Amino acid sequence: MADEDDPQTFEPSKLGTKQHWDDVYKRELANFEDDSEDEGEVWFGLDSVEKMVDWATENVPPSNKPYTLDIGSGNGTLSLAL
Repeated sequence: MADEDDPQTFEPSKLGTKQHWDDVYKRELANFEDDSEDEGEVWFGLDSVEKMVDWATENVPPSNKPYTLDIGSGNGTLSLAL
């Protein structure tokens, strides 16, 4: 239990459990099997994806052979948008 008087103490989150992420991935796989065109959940919202794509478009020099390293950032929605 968290100490309400201590701002450094937090309640445990289900996001920190393996069971939560097993359930999320199971749901994502089932959704993909139903509709392979569905990218799945956009974890931080489409606005965040659009802002990052806009920033990259404005700040990353054009290239004939662009590369993106996408490590541990969800289901790849941002990579697809880029």
